[in-house]
Amino acid sequence: MIDYNNQKLKSKITKFLLFFLLVILLIFFIFPIFWTFLTSIKANIDAWSMPPKFIFSPSLENYRIVLFEKDFTRFILHSLIVGVLSTFIAIVYFDISAFNCDQRSD
Repeated sequence: MIDYNNQKLKSKITKFLLFFLLVILLIFFIFPIFWTFLTSIKANIDAWSMPPKFIFSPSLENYRIVLFEKDFTRFILHSLIVGVLSTFIAIVYFDISAFNCDQRSD
């Protein structure tokens, strides 16, 4: 005879363990993004301090410097050019490769 209470318990434990694993993975993948953002709003002395400071006064000064004092648009344009060109080259290369594979299969 099947014990339904035991199956329900196993199902709940399995769901809990899966949820726990997903939460751990989420923390593992989101933490670097969170840490990068925190570092971006710290002053330089706080960002480079050892051990890291968790209590600090946030500042948007770093964003002001990047957006208004540096040539940010040139950097974005270069990244855009590299991204578009590498994508185009990859598409052409793999299109030719796929055509060649298709011709050989006949």
